[in-house]
Amino acid sequence: MVDFVIGANGANQLFTNNTINLLWQTEIPQVEKTLSYERQQTNFCYLNGSKYDFVRLGSGGNEKFEKGVNWISFNPQFFVSTLIAKNKFQSAEVNWVTPADSLRIIAQTTANCKLTVAANTTTIPMQLYYGPNDYKLLKPMVTKWNK
Repeated sequence: MVDFVIGANGANQLFTNNTINLLWQTEIPQVEKTLSYERQQTNFCYLNGSKYDFVRLGSGGNEKFEKGVNWISFNPQFFVSTLIAKNKFQSAEVNWVTPADSLRIIAQTTANCKLTVAANTTTIPMQLYYGPNDYKLLKPMVTKWNK
């Protein structure tokens, strides 16, 4: 788990309607022998309010969140990459594609997120989790992220 802060000293004039846009891009490489099986095991997960859900990445797709979303996660078979907004994302649009098999890439993902910025705020607290996809390890963290 990596805690970090987006600093916005002197940048308030750049915000539109007290929001900042955040772009998060990932590329999930093939690590197992069979690319098609790995794609079947890979999910996009999210917590939207109190609703946890997931979508199989399949051959590509997108999800739009018009209301706040707590966190978004790309979950290949063994490791998870999760972006957490401590004060929730105002909205988000997540897109993913699965490139040609010859590239040995499970998926390429893009998340366009909006974060609300209070007037005169200079920091936006965030977290990034990258680690094992292990229920016993993740359960206490997911409970914490859901608050």
